Parts: sequence; C-alpha cells; structure tokens
Amino acid sequence: NVRDVLGPIVGRGDLSSHEGLIALERSLIERAGPNCADVGANALLPVSIALWRAAAALRGLQLYEYIRTFEPEIAGTGRVLLFSNVLNGGFHALRKGEVLGRDRFDIQEMQVVPLSGKTYRESLAMAERVDASLNELLAARFGADRVSRADEAGLTVRGLGDNAVALDLLAEAIRKAGFALGKDMKITLDPASSHLYDAAARAYRVGGRTLSPDEYGRYLLALLDRHPGAFASIEDPLEENDWTGLARLGAEIKKRGVVVVGDDFYVTQRRRLEIGVAAGSANGLLVKPNQ
Repeated sequence: NVRDVLGPIVGRGDLSSHEGLIALERSLIERAGPNCADVGANALLPVSIALWRAAAALRGLQLYEYIRTFEPEIAGTGRVLLFSNVLNGGFHALRKGEVLGRDRFDIQEMQVVPLSGKTYRESLAMAERVDASLNELLAARFGADRVSRADEAGLTVRGLGDNAVALDLLAEAIRKAGFALGKDMKITLDPASSHLYDAAARAYRVGGRTLSPDEYGRYLLALLDRHPGAFASIEDPLEENDWTGLARLGAEIKKRGVVVVGDDFYVTQRRRLEIGVAAGSANGLLVKPNQ
C-alpha cells in the first residue's frame, strides 16, 4: 500500500509550500478511504509523518518548530505530563499455564505520572527512580527470579495476583524513591476491563471472583480510595460498550478528582466519541493516530 497505492500520490505532490503539504495529505486521506478502510492507518500514518518531517527539513527546521510556525493554533504552552508504565498485570503479563488473580494481578497497567519535575529530563529521571525502587522492592519481596518485564516493558511478578497488594507496593516504591505520593508523583491505572469481562455471564472475572458490573465498579472505587489523592486517571474502567455504566461510574470517579480516559471506548473514532460525549461518560481521550 505504501509503495503501490500511496507512493504515486506522493510523487505528484509539492512540499514547496505548507498549503502543498496539506493538499497532499488530504489526497492521501481521501485515497485511504473512510476510517482508512482501503489502505490501513498503519500505512497512511508513517507516510504522513515522513512528509511533515520532509517539509520541515526543506526549511531547515525541526518538526516541532515547523508545526509552531505553520500551525500555531495547535501549539500549546502547557506542560505535557509523562505517563511512565512501571507495573504490569493482565493478559499482557500472563505466561502460559498461569491464571489471572493468582499468578499475575488483573490490572493491565499501573503507571506513574511525575508532577514536580521542572523539565522533561527531570520528570523522566523521576520515573526511572521509581522503576528502580519498585524493581528492588519486588525482588526483595518475591525473589529476583520471579520479577521480569511484561509485553509493554513494565515490571511483572509471578505470584503477585492481588491488585490491591500490587498498588500498595507501587505506592511504597514511590515513597522509597523519595517522592510524595499525590504531590510529586501520581498513579494512573489501565484495568483493560474489556479483557476481564465475560459477555455471556455479563460479569467481570477479577481476583478469581465473578463480579457484576456494579460490584466491579465498587471494587475499582475501593482501589482508588486506598490512596486518596494519589491518582491522575483511570482508563476504560468498564467494558468498551457499557456507555450508561461508564456514565454512572465515571461520575463517582470524577468526584475523586480522577480523570476517566476512554481508549477501548473511543478507539480514536469520531462516531464513538460522539456517543460518549452524549452519554456524559469519560472526560479524557486516548488518541492513537494509527487508529
């Protein structure tokens, strides 16, 4: 698709002006079809990135400088917070023959969000310190041979099957790294709830138990209440089509000052985003350009 479908369109393009870049990208998007159905976003996206980088290079600019110059309305002045993936469970951590809720905890990702770093370099260093502190803590508690990295590079432990214990250990690691939980560093959770949902039973499988949607919602709220003020966000707290449930649970989560992020709910699709906005569900959005 890149070579035979998009390549000829690129060859007819003109990057000598920003308007030429935008016109070329619109032609590529049109050829890709609705929702990239004809070409695939994983083909369209890298071509788009390459074109923007080329347009910047032609003018001797870094890409961010080019965007600030030619698209000033989308260039913000606020700080971007880093979400660093440090502790993993769920199916991304599960090994053959293991069981969630016993061998690995259910929540897919527990991330840390550095708040007090004055630069991006400092924020990244803070996250690295927590990662090292957590690695040491887990090795001491469970044995170094049981600690490894999951599919997305966060630490995972064979034998740590309790979400609450995992969360407490992360909070302890943050403090041992020298940071105040909720002030210097916050936590964000991605339960990947759709993976835990049994559609036939209309229930969630968590910690070896079967929970109704309401029970599962109360379970997640109890996790948040273990460390009040410590959480920045929670992603997809219910299975991806439970819009009314998300609106109810989301209201309770928002009362705690925690952002409800939609990923599986929205999958970067305008139609689903409109449904979520109308339902008053998640108040955060995970944007993935390759969707």
